[in-house]
Amino acid sequence: MAKRKPAALVYQLHIRLMDSQPDIWRRLLVLAHFDLQDLHYVIQNAFEWNHEHLFQFYQNAPWGYAIYPPKDEDGLIVEPDDNGEYPPAPPLSEVLKVGESLFYVYDFGDSWEHEIYCEALMVKPPKTRLPCCIDGANQAAFENCGGVYGYAHILEILSNRDNPEYKEALAELTEYYTKRILKYDPTAFDPKKVKL
Repeated sequence: MAKRKPAALVYQLHIRLMDSQPDIWRRLLVLAHFDLQDLHYVIQNAFEWNHEHLFQFYQNAPWGYAIYPPKDEDGLIVEPDDNGEYPPAPPLSEVLKVGESLFYVYDFGDSWEHEIYCEALMVKPPKTRLPCCIDGANQAAFENCGGVYGYAHILEILSNRDNPEYKEALAELTEYYTKRILKYDPTAFDPKKVKL
């Protein structure tokens, strides 16, 4: 009789963009053998970031104890080599346990701070392609808009588009983001459309 393969284990992670209004979050399933570099790419895609800026994972709090990418002897983040590769990343199992949080900061100018809370470690659900998004709320924020406060300002302009005080700001937004910004719905979200 053939031996059965051991069941693949997955983490269920609740990742929220801290201080966002409305609250932007995703519930993801990722393979337990993923490392922090893998998770970086998953978060980038789940929150529709463009891989344009540096990032850092922290323990304890955003801007707490840096765990990846490592820092050099001067305390600066080790940047990728000429091939775009970072040093080897620690596996999730070494830095995140069920019931604990990690923090991910992307773009040190806009400071997009994410809390990664490990909800469960479980057997991979059958017929599930991983990684995947199984739940979430609200549209992703815009890259390079000034962080959560810049994003909140954009939403304020859009919700007051008939107010003459916002006419010039709305024209600037339309010029930068094109007229598609006028159809933007910050509350729209469908986990099936998230491509990880």
